[in-house]
Amino acid sequence: MCDTLNMPGTCSKTRKSETITLIGMPASGKSTLGCALAHHLNKQFIDADKRIESAHHKTLEQLIDEYGVARFLQIESDAVCSIDDENAVISTGGSAVYSARAMEHAATLGRIIYLEVSLNELEKRLGNLQERGVVARNGSVVSLQQLYSERVPLYRRYANLTVHIDGTTVQEALQIVINALQ
Repeated sequence: MCDTLNMPGTCSKTRKSETITLIGMPASGKSTLGCALAHHLNKQFIDADKRIESAHHKTLEQLIDEYGVARFLQIESDAVCSIDDENAVISTGGSAVYSARAMEHAATLGRIIYLEVSLNELEKRLGNLQERGVVARNGSVVSLQQLYSERVPLYRRYANLTVHIDGTTVQEALQIVINALQ
């Protein structure tokens, strides 16, 4: 099964494990590729967005609408910091990189991989950003290009590895990530 629903733990600062955290733009394949990677590596798969939705019994879009962007980003940060699982593959929400605390916690768990997808590829993959529960740091409605420009430097800052997966199938992207991990 490619999901887990409990949210144990707190932000640990010292432990390193075999956990891999995937970061990247919406529609970069974090969940799909993360599940395949976890299966291939015989690790647990944790989807941070699914944990948030399960814990709050609401979609990401509903949480953003109800609580606003600042509170949603705090919920997301808390969710990432609550993950304390070893030997896992974690798919974060695309906006998790707005929280230095969350990214520092992910780094204590193991390696962080940025799934890099070009803006052109994302435009092909994405529909309405608001329907996906996508937020900009300041909460304003922005274009995909503005969101991309805002987030890419953060992904690059926090990643231990960057893998470019434009135009790949899930199996091809999986092989690229496996090769990068070796």
